Amino acid sequence: MKHLPAILSALAFVLTGGFAHAGLLLSVDPAAKYGNPGAAIVFSGVLVNTSTTDKLFLNDVQVALSGASATHLTLNRNTFFAHVPGILLPGETYSGPVFSILLASAAPLAAYPGTITVLGGAGIHAVDPLNNAAFTVQYTPMELWRFQKFGILAGDASADDTGDWDHDTLNNRLEYMLGADPRVSSAAAIPHGLLLGEHLAVEFVPSLAAATELAYVVEASTDLTNWSSDSVELVTLPDPDPPGRVTYRYVPGLSSAAPVFLRLRVTRPDAAP
Repeated sequence: MKHLPAILSALAFVLTGGFAHAGLLLSVDPAAKYGNPGAAIVFSGVLVNTSTTDKLFLNDVQVALSGASATHLTLNRNTFFAHVPGILLPGETYSGPVFSILLASAAPLAAYPGTITVLGGAGIHAVDPLNNAAFTVQYTPMELWRFQKFGILAGDASADDTGDWDHDTLNNRLEYMLGADPRVSSAAAIPHGLLLGEHLAVEFVPSLAAATELAYVVEASTDLTNWSSDSVELVTLPDPDPPGRVTYRYVPGLSSAAPVFLRLRVTRPDAAP
């Protein structure tokens, strides 16, 4: 069943949060997503018709925005109409894209909250508020960095966290973590291995600017399959050059014949998949 346009005159309601239609459960996961200025951010979620007897019409979606969010965020309904089914049968669940939000190109660094509301009801023309969920578009220093480095191509797959634009083996998340230029091969920034007595070690210079958004861990493996940080420790060396350089070593000595490998793994704990 195709969605029918919402009847604007029937939309005179206040989005106060906390109301819910007895037949619909709505969740947005993750509720906070990172966004690039000028790009659309797609939010996914789960919609459940909890009724065991009645079908539920899902006819439209609305957002409530205020302050800076109202200035810099714009709802794109096409995602809802393209993906969310027009009818949920009794007990039926939909999981997937629910709506998308456009973050304005001129948006300053901030977190932009809003509330999404699904409209519908028991009939094909119903536009009752069924349920709502909070969401946040995060525009962070890393997204500003990405936009500054890649410009209008900031939304390209090669510019995302796991892309490697310059093919230097460092993905863009690592480039940001190490304060490197993602458009130019950054051999000097690549963590390098060394021996500290009988211990394998690795050194690198983490970017202080990235510390508020990214987390990193040095892990060891003897088979390149199973990795763990349990046998790795941070060591303090005098007068690091350059300043800020950190050194991690593999605690067991290298007297055994088993090979040992170290890697730097960088994550963005609150990032969307």
